[in-house]
Amino acid sequence: VGPGPRDNRFHALFLRYDVTRPFGDADSWQAFDASATDGLHSVGYNGGAFDGRYFYAAPWQQGPKPDGEGGFVTHGIVLRCDTLGDDSAFSLRWCDLGHNGGLNAGILGPSFLVNTDRGCARVFSPRPLSAGRHHVVGTYDGQAARLFIDGTMVAEREHTGKILKTDLPVSIGRIQDGAAHFRGRVLHWQVEPTAMNVHDVTHLYETEIPHS
Repeated sequence: VGPGPRDNRFHALFLRYDVTRPFGDADSWQAFDASATDGLHSVGYNGGAFDGRYFYAAPWQQGPKPDGEGGFVTHGIVLRCDTLGDDSAFSLRWCDLGHNGGLNAGILGPSFLVNTDRGCARVFSPRPLSAGRHHVVGTYDGQAARLFIDGTMVAEREHTGKILKTDLPVSIGRIQDGAAHFRGRVLHWQVEPTAMNVHDVTHLYETEIPHS
């Protein structure tokens, strides 16, 4: 960034910090310059949005107008970063609080994400859960993703596609490599080879899950 508003030099430098490592350790930080991604001159973004797989940088400005003092060249180039590739199949989350500085915001309540060959399917509840014990379930049958809380379906979204296969182990109470630990207790978990229907989830909650 230049010394004044008329001298701003826009960039596409992304900086990432590994929260599981010491803040002052140089190995805890990674940087990437995306200003020439796919041959595009991609600079000047303001926040972004994240769907569970792709991060979309919101277009803003890319530099001063050559023939207009004090003006800037706006653009509509959306920069998309694939944060998963083929390295994840699904994620069931208690909450998804995130950065709220630009155009991005975290989901307060539980969410369920499925990584398929036709994109990421995501369902969520906008309300945070109350303190105490809860039963949270996510299902996907190739036609729709569904989220259940305490035996009741709270969200559903139509989506078609095959779940991507991965060799990574299932992570419980954390994200891969130990990041973002769940500040609670996971008393029971299971992964089923076939999708449960609404009746199955309700029956599971009412008959097999301890409520106290």
